Amino acid sequence: MPSDRGIAFLGTSDDILKSVAEELSNLQPTHGVYCIDNKYYSASVPIRFDSDVEVLVEEVLQGVEALVVVIDAGSKDYLFDRFAPWWEDTLNSYQGTSVEISLVFCRGMNMGQEEHAPFLVQARDWCVDQGFELIEEQRYDEQGIADCETGVVRLEDALQAHMWPGAVMKSHMHGEVNPSGSSDTDDEDDRLVMEAIFRRLADVSKNASREDMLQIMDDLIDHLNLDDEDEQQESEGR
Repeated sequence: MPSDRGIAFLGTSDDILKSVAEELSNLQPTHGVYCIDNKYYSASVPIRFDSDVEVLVEEVLQGVEALVVVIDAGSKDYLFDRFAPWWEDTLNSYQGTSVEISLVFCRGMNMGQEEHAPFLVQARDWCVDQGFELIEEQRYDEQGIADCETGVVRLEDALQAHMWPGAVMKSHMHGEVNPSGSSDTDDEDDRLVMEAIFRRLADVSKNASREDMLQIMDDLIDHLNLDDEDEQQESEGR
């Protein structure tokens, strides 16, 4: 079952929002659920799509943990004309919000495009001031290799580097790596360590490189001996 708290996608039209949603793996817009199933946990996260920011006040204060603002070249004005004033007014009017992941996703625009660079610089400065992460459209190097810190890949990383309410830990996250020596205390310790690492991921995700984030995940793997479990499974399968 989905948790009570989820993700709000904001944009000027359903077409823009759904074009991004369709690229996220296991996101089911027709059912209102983003199904996360990675190496560490699985979770069913409720999603919603809105163009009217005013209807989100209550959700932002109490029920939304991730806010994804989606803009493209034809809707750039939405960020500064509609969303930014509303967001700043909301923060000034209330003590705080439930939002922990704040993203601005630029559909079809990146710094490598001369016509979009000035706007993106302005947008990035606003994002830094307001605690958002600006995600550019996918970029590629001269060899055609995708930059993993841009595009939907980065968007998905940011959404999954979070401990969602109702998340179900994978079996190896509950002490089953070493059954003979595990205990309830060990299980709880492992969970607390994992939650701490996910909080660290959330804290650094706006400024850290993908390599930094992968190193944090490696810390988790080392702590829980997941590599040893993988090797044992491979050995048993031979």
